[in-house]
Amino acid sequence: MTASRSLRNDPKVLPKTRERVLAAAAKLGYRPDPLLSSLSARRRGRRPPAEDCVIPYITNWLERDAWRAVPHFAAQFAGAKRRAEELGYRLDHFWLRENGLSPARFSQIMYHRGIRSVLIAPVQAAAGHIRLSWDLFAAVKFGYSLRYPALHYIADHQFYSMRLVCRELAHVGYRRLGLFIEEASDKRSMGQWSAAFFHDQLRLPAAERVPPLLTRDSIPRSREIFVEWLETHRPDVVISVDNVVGEWIREAGFELPQEIGFANLDLPDPSGTLAGIYQNPELAGSEAVDLVHRLMQRHEYGIPTQARAVLTHGTWVSGSSVRAPKSDR
Repeated sequence: MTASRSLRNDPKVLPKTRERVLAAAAKLGYRPDPLLSSLSARRRGRRPPAEDCVIPYITNWLERDAWRAVPHFAAQFAGAKRRAEELGYRLDHFWLRENGLSPARFSQIMYHRGIRSVLIAPVQAAAGHIRLSWDLFAAVKFGYSLRYPALHYIADHQFYSMRLVCRELAHVGYRRLGLFIEEASDKRSMGQWSAAFFHDQLRLPAAERVPPLLTRDSIPRSREIFVEWLETHRPDVVISVDNVVGEWIREAGFELPQEIGFANLDLPDPSGTLAGIYQNPELAGSEAVDLVHRLMQRHEYGIPTQARAVLTHGTWVSGSSVRAPKSDR
């Protein structure tokens, strides 16, 4: 019973005991069978999860695999796939635009295959919507870009990440912080990037405030206005979401990081080549699978009356694009 509870992450089991059981299970190559979990759930008075062991990862981009070129989304998928396999499922990618298939027809196909869960990837444009037959599925979405319907979701805590960046940059001596992001990127975060930045700026003396640059175009197409903003306001450090910004700072004639530093809010990896936030997308993928698994075991299908949110924290990475941290911290 203790082993069984440990494998279900039952809070009644002491953490040390649970860790020992999980370590032993991993060493033995143990993988739970979702169908047996289903039977166990029924015996406890619950209805079972999906008859099929597939969890669909649904995308709706204009091109089938364009999302894979975004490191953050690819890492989310990898984290979800790994956790699904640990729980005995298989995570498969489904493209809603495959052969002109309608969302209603797709829903029926999934349902008749016995698939009762879906993970919804971030949509290509913010404020998007998808019209599946939601009452058939336990559904979890990633991020805020899908505005309708209001599903349970996993998201990066961007407000926390921006506050963390501002704090870490201040610690190494930067005072005039500048923000350069796309309006679309800020919109995808429900305005959390800019909201946290403004929150930090309001507490600073007027001489240390730098007006943020929110470009309506994509960052790669905004070099000219960025350089003009950089030379006009001369921030001590630039906070952005694209590594090309660090290159532009050098090309504008400033030494990086001695004269102007650079911090990326969405590092593709935590190697420390550049400084910024690694948003831990693998963790978000894992948490999404855990949540949809719990929903199925509780037979919670359809659009929820009250959506649940799981926010994952990013990690500060002190890379070479900012000054070295002080040793007396």
